[in-house]
Amino acid sequence: VWNIYPFQNGYVFTETKQLFWYINDSIKIIPIQAWNVYTFLHKGKLFNQVWSEGLKILQNNKWKLHAQGDFFAQKQISGISTFSSDMDLIATYESGLFLFNRHKVVPWAIKFQAIFRTHKINKILRLRNGTFAVGTNTDGLYILDQNGNLIYHFTEDNGLANRTILAIYEDNAGNIWLGLNNGIAKIDWESPFSLISEELNLPGTGYKAFGSEEYIFFGTNNGLYYY
Repeated sequence: VWNIYPFQNGYVFTETKQLFWYINDSIKIIPIQAWNVYTFLHKGKLFNQVWSEGLKILQNNKWKLHAQGDFFAQKQISGISTFSSDMDLIATYESGLFLFNRHKVVPWAIKFQAIFRTHKINKILRLRNGTFAVGTNTDGLYILDQNGNLIYHFTEDNGLANRTILAIYEDNAGNIWLGLNNGIAKIDWESPFSLISEELNLPGTGYKAFGSEEYIFFGTNNGLYYY
């Protein structure tokens, strides 16, 4: 079982060849056309990508090709998220990000396409403040604004235990939780503080800090530093 979703007063368990839909104390089995683990729940509907055919949607217990779905016939989808009232955001594992509706598909965050092709996208999540969390396979977490500009990049250099993001979750306090290749990380995204450590050339144990209009001074057991 690769995914578990709440679905129409029941639950769906997705396997590589079929869905198990548990509802009203019984299980309905819905076959998947090809061996697949890429099934998604989006806006209360189930989607599935069939390689060489495209993105499909479950309607009346049958898979139907979504409008513009054939665009993704050779692109492995790794996530679907709401972008606006008339557009969705689709992440692909090694082809970047795309805005998508029934009428068109257009690339998004083009300046990061080469990075995402190299480091692969495992997960995406639209955060409550309208920004987007993009979890990669080998380069940590990117936070992008609605124009596709970088807000922050989390990786091993600024706090993560490793660079592989396998799950993203935002809690009620606005904290971002990440499932990593080995462990779980919590990012206090709503906190006014950020990490200042030896990776930013501030060595030693911190004892004092003072901020003026022009500088921030840091006193450590190794000496006095300013930023």
